[in-house]
Amino acid sequence: MSVVVQLSTASSHAMHDDGTGLIDFARALQRHAHRSAAILPDVRVLGSDWLMLLEIYIALHEGRRLSVSGVSSAAGLPSTTGLRHVEMLTQTGLVRRSADWDDKRRTWIMLTDKGVLAVERVIDGLANALGLRKH
Repeated sequence: MSVVVQLSTASSHAMHDDGTGLIDFARALQRHAHRSAAILPDVRVLGSDWLMLLEIYIALHEGRRLSVSGVSSAAGLPSTTGLRHVEMLTQTGLVRRSADWDDKRRTWIMLTDKGVLAVERVIDGLANALGLRKH
């Protein structure tokens, strides 16, 4: 079953500035994944797709644009493997691709409104489960 979420860009960006700490928690999750990889190099503590979504979410709030190679690098994947993951995330409606008008070889990757909402729901759920949210 597919759920379609329609949010205006302004309202979806407003959700991030409400002081909930979701961005800080997303960064902490990302650091944890990288530290865990150093301890358990043969074990994926957090999956590549999730690491890609976290990087795109953080980049959104830092005002950075990400290419396929940038997203792939953040997940520890070669660009060709990362491209397959991006294609799957695009098909699920979580990310979208946009051509770089200055460099036709590059494609920018960004979260859709559905992707932003999904990432925030997961981060919020994890924070609540760990008792890190103020009620």
